[in-house]
Amino acid sequence: MSQPTDLDLAFADLKREIDDQFISDGWITVFRSQISSESFESDGVYCALVKNRVVSDAMKSHEWNLRIGSGRPGFSFGGRQKAVYSRQSDDGYETFIHWRGDFGNEEGYLEISEEFRLYYNLFEHVLSPTDRRYYHFHDSGEKELVASIKKSAVRVQLRYLREYISARKCHFLIFFEGMRFSQKNLNELGLAETNEDAYTPNHSYNHLIRDISKMPIRNDKTQSWLLGKCLIRPIKGFRPSMLGPMSEPHIYESFIIEYDSDGKPKEFTSDEEKLANYFGKNPDAPHFLTPVYFSPDVLKKYYDDPSQYQVHDGLVERKGFWSLRMDNNLVGYVVVFLGDLGKLPHKEQLYWKSHNILPQGDMSSTGFRRAFLGEWADPEKPDLFFKARLADFSKKWRSKYGWDLFLPLSESDSHYLESLHIPTTANNAKEFDEQLLAIVKITIDSLNEKKLAEGFTSLKKGAKSIDKLENFLTSKGYNLSGMILFLRNVQQLRSSTVAHRRSRSENTKLNEYFKFGTKDLQSIFEDIVIKMIWMFNTLERLLINDDPRPPVT
Repeated sequence: MSQPTDLDLAFADLKREIDDQFISDGWITVFRSQISSESFESDGVYCALVKNRVVSDAMKSHEWNLRIGSGRPGFSFGGRQKAVYSRQSDDGYETFIHWRGDFGNEEGYLEISEEFRLYYNLFEHVLSPTDRRYYHFHDSGEKELVASIKKSAVRVQLRYLREYISARKCHFLIFFEGMRFSQKNLNELGLAETNEDAYTPNHSYNHLIRDISKMPIRNDKTQSWLLGKCLIRPIKGFRPSMLGPMSEPHIYESFIIEYDSDGKPKEFTSDEEKLANYFGKNPDAPHFLTPVYFSPDVLKKYYDDPSQYQVHDGLVERKGFWSLRMDNNLVGYVVVFLGDLGKLPHKEQLYWKSHNILPQGDMSSTGFRRAFLGEWADPEKPDLFFKARLADFSKKWRSKYGWDLFLPLSESDSHYLESLHIPTTANNAKEFDEQLLAIVKITIDSLNEKKLAEGFTSLKKGAKSIDKLENFLTSKGYNLSGMILFLRNVQQLRSSTVAHRRSRSENTKLNEYFKFGTKDLQSIFEDIVIKMIWMFNTLERLLINDDPRPPVT
């Protein structure tokens, strides 16, 4: 990398970084390496942990105390060749950035101290050996970038580094070195020869500017060299948290639990330690199991991101991090116990609080039986019951016929079933379309056409999945015209809304069938889900249980 001859030999840019201790926007550069094989110009940054007992001596000199590639475990040999094994080969200093090289034809790469990574339990995202990111996962499930490695630079969040050295009871050194040349002489540059030492509590360095016109180094006439170190101090009065690194005290939000004597909403904390229980604790306070009410759209955030969250019957969770019991078997609202809300990460509590509403009514029968009677209870809400019913029906069908009527979704399509739900608001067309697409994917599009058509030679050319199902049912002696009409109308509705651009001329038959204009979209989709459940029940009764009663068409 050839630099221009008028490069700043006073190193004003590097000195600004020194004054800032190589810190910018909360990040600190702990490694940097830019070297020109042509001009010999260089810009290097390295680092080390330094024990408190040698900090004073370290800052008396501008020389680096560790070199890149040093600090590996090994043996030292004392008197009579006695071998002593050491984790670090330099007493008083510890390598933080390791250069891994000497691999023959394999490219070398950088590593951050393993102890630092383990201290924060950092997740390593490897894009390539020379491009890696390290993340800390908080209790909420949110990930935060802590460090990044590029081929020629390593940066770390300052607050993480400072807590680490505070926990280790040590300081941190940033070593720096810059070398620049010019084909102009000192007079042309307006500079004088310099051999300057600078020492402050935060840094020490030597700045050398000299005439090299008589040296056989290309056509360069002036050399400038800046060498030294900065000191990063630990946190004063640092005390480790019992909750772990970078942890903060748990915060408890208050939620609306009832009306006060003036008819205004009354809130109470979700801190379990301040709530009553069945063992006499805080007898004058609201009970741990006080119901708190939320608008149903509180769940939309979780339905919309099934890769991170999953909404179950009676539970919502962030996969691998937290879960929350709830009663979601009611269309108009969601109920959560006050004490359970306090167990959520604070950020999640704030989200739920933003959807907190006044008490609306009773819990669902299912929610009450599960929470207070300890009973097993089937879900009541159509979308939750649909999922349970589909799983049960599919198991029974497979047991009798040896094949699936509805093929399991592929991994890439599994989110359709996971996020299937009754729209959370009455007339959200986008949400309606998304859920309509999902239920068609799960049912009609997943019909096992190969097995349904197996052994039949009279099928019309181009017969689709519903045609094959109808033919299969007819062969079994059943004329389920109502079911077939329902499936065709659902498929056509999907085609006229989701799969294609909406037509200006609405389909009158579909409008009449699904009662568009007289029902809201939420109710229409709920009806579709209920009729799908009716389909499972009918097929199970007739084709699995061989019930001789005539079907209702």
